[in-house]
Amino acid sequence: MVSFFGYDAPPGLIEASSTTLANEGAPKLAGFLNGIDAAREHGAGDAHITVAGHSYGSTTAGIAATLVGDGVIDDLVQFGSPGSGVQDVGEFHVPEGHTYVSAACAPFFGGSMNPFSSHVKSVEAFQRDLEPAIIAARNELVTAENFLAYKNDYFIASYMDDGKTVYSFQSRMFFFAELDTDHIRDTYNARLLPLGFELSEKRWTSNGVEIVNFLWINDEYQAVVSSTTRLGEQTGTHYYTQDTPSDGSTGNPPQLLDQPGRIPDWFDPSLPPAGQG
Repeated sequence: MVSFFGYDAPPGLIEASSTTLANEGAPKLAGFLNGIDAAREHGAGDAHITVAGHSYGSTTAGIAATLVGDGVIDDLVQFGSPGSGVQDVGEFHVPEGHTYVSAACAPFFGGSMNPFSSHVKSVEAFQRDLEPAIIAARNELVTAENFLAYKNDYFIASYMDDGKTVYSFQSRMFFFAELDTDHIRDTYNARLLPLGFELSEKRWTSNGVEIVNFLWINDEYQAVVSSTTRLGEQTGTHYYTQDTPSDGSTGNPPQLLDQPGRIPDWFDPSLPPAGQG
């Protein structure tokens, strides 16, 4: 995960009521993303670029998504957005079906729209309250028999937002041979819907391959569970949070809480990530 801090966020509600700073910051973000894409084209691998923006940053990200070239952004996720920056989703230079919006948590005026408002749960609470159910569903789906590969590792990133530290939990991505999308949806639904997640389903065709993407989003924890199936090929699944505070309960927020099943019992830790072995 890479965090972008190359623009001036609004210092208060008066400044936040205008898109001036978003319009000024968007070209900087677009240039940054174009640079990452150029590196991807010239030997930096096939990294999947997801742009996730929160609150006013989601407006900046939305405007930036109109300025980049086609194919630069693979997915655009906007959390607690006061405005997408466009009048129509077709204005984004993002593949059809790859734009996701988690509704604003409060009216733009008179309400808090930042990770420090009381409604947003902490990164520790996410691990305590939601991650066990996510792991249980994931481990029902990904088994030693159908496992294909993995990418990345588990980590919690920290960064500054409006002078305060926020955190993003990122899980490992597992690739597996399950292609029954009804089974995948139903397995996650059984565990996640009772916990306040809402399901978004997208289907499209790319280079002749039908793709089915499920996103389960929980606004209260700013958490996302993703499953993408390329029919006839494989499924990839992972989960993450965005811009979550710490409740101070561990004394070291970037330290992962112990979580049974996070690493499946059958998993061989000597296996290299996909593309590295």
